[in-house]
Amino acid sequence: MRDGSWTSLCDAACVAVNCGAGTCKKDEGFHYHCECEPGNVNMLNNTKYPCVDANCSVSLESLVQQMVVVSLAMLAQVM
Repeated sequence: MRDGSWTSLCDAACVAVNCGAGTCKKDEGFHYHCECEPGNVNMLNNTKYPCVDANCSVSLESLVQQMVVVSLAMLAQVM
């Protein structure tokens, strides 16, 4: 990040995101979405959640990490 500025923080939206079988794509501000690899889908059909394969297998660690990141993003929107 540059100088610890808010702009730099916004630029780092994907640093702590685990998209599973996908790639984090930065949107405006603190927003992001997980773009899934072919043959994978977002959990609960929500692009904030990690991508999983057809049988919906995902590790508990990945799920917990993603929930924390989504909670922080929601908190940042309120501020």
